[in-house]
Amino acid sequence: MSDLNIDLDEVEDFLPLPKGTYKLAAEHWEKKESKNNNTYISVQYTVMEPVDYENRKLWENFTLSQNFAVVRIKRWVKATGQTPEILNEDQMDQLMDKPFYALVGIEKELYPYPPQNRIKDFLIPKDLDGSDKSASQDNSTSSDPVSVESYENFQARMKQESEDGFDDEIPF
Repeated sequence: MSDLNIDLDEVEDFLPLPKGTYKLAAEHWEKKESKNNNTYISVQYTVMEPVDYENRKLWENFTLSQNFAVVRIKRWVKATGQTPEILNEDQMDQLMDKPFYALVGIEKELYPYPPQNRIKDFLIPKDLDGSDKSASQDNSTSSDPVSVESYENFQARMKQESEDGFDDEIPF
């Protein structure tokens, strides 16, 4: 006989996360080859905040032959507070478990697949985005990329940016 015995009333149906700003960290990455012989990097992220969605997973594939995908990796590096350098295995390993903020949206349903979440943008801390040169030249000893502003101000700014700059019509 089979030892299959699952109480389906206890199984949670995972609907997509609501659109918004989330604190994430990459948990795992892997370099792969597509059926068309394109090299890509597959990444699994874990939600850290808000607590209601803690430990939920998101995935993304970056096709390395597409400039757009490499630009997204560069934004991800900056969002973690690191300086983009050479993209290699060491750089990818350094991105693991580094928290960052991202705008998460919902891709529309493409039959037969249900709607799913997608990282719309990686949010770069204010002192790393290039708009404030004096902040990026700060010689303080703090390694916290958000130390120039309070955590509360950073969260408020990220929320405002997500409300102001989030475009559901972006086709990715």
